[in-house]
Amino acid sequence: MSALTFEVPLPPRALSPNSGKGSSRIAKSKWVKRYREDCALHARIAAGADWEPLQRAEVRLTFCLKDRPAPFGQLDRASFYHPKDQDNAIASVKALIDSLREQLIAGDEWGRLSVSAALDKSRGPYVIVTVAGWT
Repeated sequence: MSALTFEVPLPPRALSPNSGKGSSRIAKSKWVKRYREDCALHARIAAGADWEPLQRAEVRLTFCLKDRPAPFGQLDRASFYHPKDQDNAIASVKALIDSLREQLIAGDEWGRLSVSAALDKSRGPYVIVTVAGWT
């Protein structure tokens, strides 16, 4: 089976694991739901109608964090999260990982999914998702 690769937007700032102070859980849950639905749509479109759910999968996330100039000389970082390290990057896209489990992977048992992350500052801003099955 070949790997499935597609792009999703960077997660909203509200999904940063370090943004919990001062924000309500209700507001954060709304962002989680929106991002999860958006990622699920991207996954369904990329997979197509004939996708067979994988029994086990490796998910590679490439965070493309090239800064784009915004109007008035500000960086376009206002609404998207730019993770500083791999742990926070993976934590910020838990909604994405959950949507992949629902759309592309059969079952939710421990050990069916392996997740890794990398950084690419030459393009973006978006996340490249690569899903590959393994036995």
